[in-house]
Amino acid sequence: RLEVTPHDADGSLRLDATAAVESASPVTAYFAPRKPRALVRKRGSDAEGSAGTGVVESSAGGELRVLTYNVLSQRVAKREFYPHCPAWALRWPFRWRSIARELREARADLLCLQEVEPEAWDSHFEPHMREQGYLGVLAPKRTRGGGALHGC
Repeated sequence: RLEVTPHDADGSLRLDATAAVESASPVTAYFAPRKPRALVRKRGSDAEGSAGTGVVESSAGGELRVLTYNVLSQRVAKREFYPHCPAWALRWPFRWRSIARELREARADLLCLQEVEPEAWDSHFEPHMREQGYLGVLAPKRTRGGGALHGC
């Protein structure tokens, strides 16, 4: 279940405009081409645009496109777990090209990525997303002992 409650420009909740989507199965969507999105300005952070708290404003007329995407950690992208998948499709270079294309074509205002490994974040995701005009933060998932698994 995904529930969204928009805010007015002054930060107050728009309870009359709450929307919810429920699904018992994965939803596959085709993202039709969109006109170029307006830049998202972030207030409350330093001039360098570093990650931090702040209010996000969009000049896209109140529309907000959110994409959540499980990129599948390379630690589990193995034939033993996915025997039905050809080996070439599990290799990172092929997967990265496909993931980058899908993220770019979705033209989302907000991206939520799961199972991003820190090395992949540093070498692929962060530079690619910055080039597309996004600010990002990696929040590694931790084991019970405190070790990093991958980012969410």
